[in-house]
Amino acid sequence: MEIGNAWAALERPEAALAAYRQALDLTRADGRLHLSIAVKSEMAAVYLAQGWLAEALALIEETPPSLNASILQKLRDPLRVYWICRQALQANRAADADSLLAEAYAYLQAEANSLHDEALRTSFLERVFVDRMIQNAHRSGF
Repeated sequence: MEIGNAWAALERPEAALAAYRQALDLTRADGRLHLSIAVKSEMAAVYLAQGWLAEALALIEETPPSLNASILQKLRDPLRVYWICRQALQANRAADADSLLAEAYAYLQAEANSLHDEALRTSFLERVFVDRMIQNAHRSGF
């Protein structure tokens, strides 16, 4: 998946998608649902950046409608997965975009509240891009 991320950062969507497809094949073979979800979300981000909304939505619709606790614990960046899924749903005007944002916001708040140091909690909420985006979207009324 990291190779796909590198290609995406270099704005090489075809190479990124090829690397993500290879990673997806490997995660499916291993039966690692959480990695499959992470790869699909990164692929969806590439599709969204290219304006390929239907392709992004198709990938997101393959993921579980709700990211349950056992899956979230295994993801390296669950809030990024939430955010990309929400973007794909919103770009396609899907009805469940708002409910996924509410779920992401609740998860974000739970994670922030688990940080007992106020400075660390503030940094987590204000300096992490995805965290800020989730908060801003939630504050703006979805």
